[in-house]
Amino acid sequence: MAMRSRRSRRSHSASPICGFETDAMRWMTWKAASILERDGDATRQAQLAYTYCAENAMWIADEGVQMLGGHGYLRDNPVEMWYRDTRTVSVLEGAVGV
Repeated sequence: MAMRSRRSRRSHSASPICGFETDAMRWMTWKAASILERDGDATRQAQLAYTYCAENAMWIADEGVQMLGGHGYLRDNPVEMWYRDTRTVSVLEGAVGV
């Protein structure tokens, strides 16, 4: 019963949205790299990709922690490391405030 309930919650989770966001981050980065590769000025596209990726990586990591509940904060869990790393990037680089 508990496993069925957990599986039904998982099907309504943010995983399709996280996949969409991951693809969007990848495409924005590739677009900036493509412009740069053609000897263009990719400053604007690179900054947009960086800001978008930093904000959404933080959101995706937070969703992972939320899905795991209290286990998401355990040091043994890779999601805790991802959350900590994305949070560090946003604080040190100031991406969210740009």
